[in-house]
Amino acid sequence: MEIVMLGDSLVAYFDRRQALPHVSVINRGIEGETVSGLLERIPDEVADSAMPDCVMIMAGTNNLVMDDYFFLPDYEKIVKKLKEEWPDIPVVVTSLLPIRLPWLAPDAVRRLNDLLLGLAERTRSDFLDVHDAFCRGESAGKALFLSDGVHLTAAGYAAWLGVMKGYLFPAV
Repeated sequence: MEIVMLGDSLVAYFDRRQALPHVSVINRGIEGETVSGLLERIPDEVADSAMPDCVMIMAGTNNLVMDDYFFLPDYEKIVKKLKEEWPDIPVVVTSLLPIRLPWLAPDAVRRLNDLLLGLAERTRSDFLDVHDAFCRGESAGKALFLSDGVHLTAAGYAAWLGVMKGYLFPAV
């Protein structure tokens, strides 16, 4: 199985070899990546990759860091371009995480995730909800974020990986 992961530093720092040792993960995360930046590089990403079995997108966090909440039109263009190039593989829209920024309204991420879910439904893509797993983990006292409130601890990556494995390898 081969997975292409597209996104920002959350993807870039994902230790694919340790997390999914029997899966070929092409990590295309870039620190500081925004949704519009990802949109610009989609043609190169498609050209540089053989047809994978799955494409996972984790993007939008840096948009929120920059107080930009209007990135969904570009996100939808990304999904549509991927589906045009690879019509027979799943494109997975990953929810935003419950990051903590002083200017972010408490329900902003949840509202954006509702919009991302709608985007996934409109484009006939899959939606991977990691947000709820993070909320459950935090309420259980796990430290899933580093002190910046955005980047992940090892426990945070383990929580994300648990949801990802449930999607990739559903129980029979």
